[in-house]
Amino acid sequence: MLGHNGSKKPLPLVTARYSNEITARLLKIKRDRLRCAGVTFIGVPMLPRVYPIVDTATLAACGLDAGEFAVALLDGGARLLQFRHKGAYSAERFEELHRVAALCRDAGAQLIVNDRADLAAILDAGLHVGQGDLSPEVARGVIGTALLGLSTNGVEQMRAAAREPVDYVALGPIFATSSKPDADAAVDSKC
Repeated sequence: MLGHNGSKKPLPLVTARYSNEITARLLKIKRDRLRCAGVTFIGVPMLPRVYPIVDTATLAACGLDAGEFAVALLDGGARLLQFRHKGAYSAERFEELHRVAALCRDAGAQLIVNDRADLAAILDAGLHVGQGDLSPEVARGVIGTALLGLSTNGVEQMRAAAREPVDYVALGPIFATSSKPDADAAVDSKC
């Protein structure tokens, strides 16, 4: 298998940064080719080095608007954004998500919707699910070939994720975090 630049070197384990606190590791890829953020990859999708999360609760607590925050991230070079909203989706919240999706599209960036396969499918976006969310198999049936990620918290969940129809696996949190009230304990760094 060729490396991402056509070299004969083996593909490295790719890491991506999840916000400022969580590091994501790619574990297993089910598709040979993936188009993400305007780049074609062979074998392994290389997520951008920075994978910012537009978390509505955190932004609201800081008095920030999700759309304005997304613009700042995109203007700063982000090519992949995750929209995370843990509450019910009102018409206003869906409009906010729709606006962020349009901003990503206009900037040539990939949008990932957290937890909501139905909204990801409507917006032609990727999806990120956790251990307690819709199963990756069911999610894949809803979103088709769009980018699909899965959160894990330890070796056993990572091994199980290798059998799932996902494009990337996130391992975390690596450090203790206050940005997610229901976050698992930090993963052993030797994991």
